[in-house]
Amino acid sequence: MILKILKKNWSYNFILILLLIGLMVLFSFLRVGSFPLVEEGNQMPLYGIFLQYAGSDNFLNCIFPATFILLISLLLLRLNTTFPLIQEKTFLVPVVFIMIMGGFVFLHTMHPVYFGILFLLFSLNRLFNACTKDSGGLSFAFDAGFYIGVGSLFYFPLIFYFLIVWVGLFKIHGQLHGRYFILSILGTLFPWFLTFSYYFFTDSQYILNHLIYKNLYSLAGYNISEINYYVYIGFLSLLSIISGFFLLSHVNSQKVVTRKYYGILSWILIVSITIFILVPSVSEEILMIIAVPLSFMISNYMVYIKKELIGDIILILFFCLIIWLHITG
Repeated sequence: MILKILKKNWSYNFILILLLIGLMVLFSFLRVGSFPLVEEGNQMPLYGIFLQYAGSDNFLNCIFPATFILLISLLLLRLNTTFPLIQEKTFLVPVVFIMIMGGFVFLHTMHPVYFGILFLLFSLNRLFNACTKDSGGLSFAFDAGFYIGVGSLFYFPLIFYFLIVWVGLFKIHGQLHGRYFILSILGTLFPWFLTFSYYFFTDSQYILNHLIYKNLYSLAGYNISEINYYVYIGFLSLLSIISGFFLLSHVNSQKVVTRKYYGILSWILIVSITIFILVPSVSEEILMIIAVPLSFMISNYMVYIKKELIGDIILILFFCLIIWLHITG
């Protein structure tokens, strides 16, 4: 019954999205304090500017993640309705994303990765558009790189997702033409060129160099030690593996363009896991980026699940784990 309701493309499901995020805000208000995931002085230029104007207090630490999770959820919904990632129009994708995020209580605080996800989705939108347009995709290549460049000025590790732009362009054209290669690089470097110019002409380039170094090598983040989170991550991993195998078993029945979309999303997983292992500054916040492709994979599995009772059990277990984490976390 629960799965049947969420699968429908009904407008009142917007209320459900707001309700889920509202519950997240409520639990955040009840939680004392906040998690300092980014050390003061290590903020990238655009995130530092944002903090100067926004400030930082407990109220903002509650509202900030909820607002961005809502924006990201709506963007995921738009991607799913605009591009045929899942053949049926469904609200499951944003709901699954919110539920995944709901369990990571320690990430419900101000963090630049929220900006990173936002600009990553803007870049994905341009790449997906290039898959369906016959214009050659030159502007899409520049725009996709540009969004990665701007996002990395909030959350530096996003720069590694530039590889997604090349992968996407390669999947679209079967090879990476020189013009797309150059334009994607120019798009990524353009916001950095403006930033370097500012620091150079203000004779403070050493500050930017220090920020880049700290955002590559500083060890920051929340140390996951509670067994509760390992249980939750294990549940998500098992569900993701099942969803991945289901997706692979039906790959031949999918449209060519849909296979391209999921190919790009799978590379987000690969890049995320790789930089988590290799880049010292990347910590548990990478789970939020991983939640993007997982939301589509899990939703795709649950939309086509044969026995809705199994889907209801999964959703109930999902929700119970989230409540458990908020109570004990």
